[in-house]
Amino acid sequence: MSNLSQWVVVVLAVVAAVLLFGLGRKGPEPSLQPVHALREITIKATDFSFEVPKEIEGGLVAVTMENDGTELHHLQLARLRDGVTLDQVQKILAEGPEEALFSMLEWIGGPSIVPPGGRSQVVLHLPEGQYLLICFLPSPDDGVPHFAKGMVVPLTVTASSADVSEPKADVSVTLTDFAFTMPSQIKAGKQVWKVTNKGAQPHEIPIARLMPGKTLQDALRFLQAPEGAPPFEYMGGLQAIDSERTGWALFDLSPGEYIALCFVPDPVSGKPHIELGMIAAFTVK
Repeated sequence: MSNLSQWVVVVLAVVAAVLLFGLGRKGPEPSLQPVHALREITIKATDFSFEVPKEIEGGLVAVTMENDGTELHHLQLARLRDGVTLDQVQKILAEGPEEALFSMLEWIGGPSIVPPGGRSQVVLHLPEGQYLLICFLPSPDDGVPHFAKGMVVPLTVTASSADVSEPKADVSVTLTDFAFTMPSQIKAGKQVWKVTNKGAQPHEIPIARLMPGKTLQDALRFLQAPEGAPPFEYMGGLQAIDSERTGWALFDLSPGEYIALCFVPDPVSGKPHIELGMIAAFTVK
């Protein structure tokens, strides 16, 4: 089994349990931190497509994903490396070997996992080039990745015509191989997280709010062997970014106990980064 397939399989059991027990709950409220003076794009995710224009202007862009589907979704932006064609990437997605994607694509980030009705917002540096928008999450009924059902869409990003200031960060997070460096306590409310990858591998930071009375250990046990109701619900975050890249994740967090996770697979061991220690607990007050 390929590393990317293992990434999908690890998420599958979690997705299935969350959907089975969690569809009655509303997703995060859609009123996230407003972004001023940035170009903005809102992309609707459904089962199984993205509604997106064929071309957008690059530079610093606020990207919002609204989940209008009935399953969990995320939105990974990936830029084709120089010399790589869409046909080559689409062939790999259809036939494998999926490990080839890591040498063909630059991981730029994107809005992370939210449940049906949820909304996730990020700010990204989008260099000029040809992109793909991808949802790697699998459907719980058949295990088929969403990209194989249509959730892989090309996007052309043109050169930026204006300089825009980066958003002011309320929280700074550093991603390494394999840990999160971040505050253990965060103030509730609307906020911007600046996320920088200082590791050698791509990393992501979806976050989830723990159910009342649940702990990090409960989350770990569930992730290792999903059974019963999940002890957490996803709240968005930032999809995978390459080494030395920075992105911003926007949240409106209520008080409670939370976890940050990384499901990206390690190319050496094939294990998702959460199994190598990349999961962290924090409190919102």
